[in-house]
Amino acid sequence: MAITGFAPQEFIARLIRNIAAPERVGHWSRLALDARPVIVLIGIAIIVADVLYRNRHRPVTAVPGRPPRPEDGAGRLQPDGKALVASEPSEPEALPLPLPEHPWRSEGRVILVVLPFESLGGGDKYDYFSEGLTEDMITQLARLSPERLGVIARTSAMRYKSTTKTIHQIGQDLGVSHVLEGSVRRAGDRVRVAAQLIRVSDETHLWAETYEGNRHDILALQIEVAKAIAREIEIKLTPHEQGRLDRTPAIDAQAHEAYLKGRHFWSKRTEEGMRKSIEYFQLAIEHQPNFAAAYDGVADARMSRREPCARNVSSSKNGRQKSAAD
Repeated sequence: MAITGFAPQEFIARLIRNIAAPERVGHWSRLALDARPVIVLIGIAIIVADVLYRNRHRPVTAVPGRPPRPEDGAGRLQPDGKALVASEPSEPEALPLPLPEHPWRSEGRVILVVLPFESLGGGDKYDYFSEGLTEDMITQLARLSPERLGVIARTSAMRYKSTTKTIHQIGQDLGVSHVLEGSVRRAGDRVRVAAQLIRVSDETHLWAETYEGNRHDILALQIEVAKAIAREIEIKLTPHEQGRLDRTPAIDAQAHEAYLKGRHFWSKRTEEGMRKSIEYFQLAIEHQPNFAAAYDGVADARMSRREPCARNVSSSKNGRQKSAAD
């Protein structure tokens, strides 16, 4: 019907009726009878063409193993006269997994992680310095504007030291929007620090800077980095917050150096590490008697040693009692 306007069977019947009609039979009758095979062949060709046409435009079944049905919409005409064609079922597209819900998305806060600064050159000699710089940066940024800027704790950040994970993977792990990473190169008293702020969503570098100077200037450097980050993530500091940042107490360079070594050994969480950390914290206090962080370090180390020491004392008492019994 798509080609002739009639169903194939009806078209052939009309041809035969026209040939067999009395008014058509006359001196042409013999010629018409001889033409019947040709007409039949033409009819067959038309039927074949019609079938091929229909098969070409037949709606594809939407359900495997079931022929197309009218309720599938097959064969219906659209307003433009074209037949609706059911699409063949395909595998559902894999949708990207949604990022886990984290407070900064709902509260509008910026959440930042300071990755451990990499120590370049000098082997492990200056690891304590890069670790201390990382910890100090975490402290500075955490005090910046807690209502608008959250900073991941040092313990969680240190797990990514020498990691091979991408910025995006770290962002998903911790639920952070920004990452601060960098490196430290030290030669004697000279220090070179490179820092860069990265947005997790597209791994774009928002800010990068390199600082060079004397190790005595390291605290001033940290303040400059904190201010730069506040500008880049569009946190406008209140006068109180700005004043608190500017009023960072001055620390003697030698006291600060001893303090960083003390934190380095404290983080090892071993008996020997705690013993050495107390020595360095006390050395820092000798250089600067009003160094509050050094006093905190001594207290932390002694609290950490209390349980092992208690076990040692108990063991000694048991040993003496056993000897007396013998």
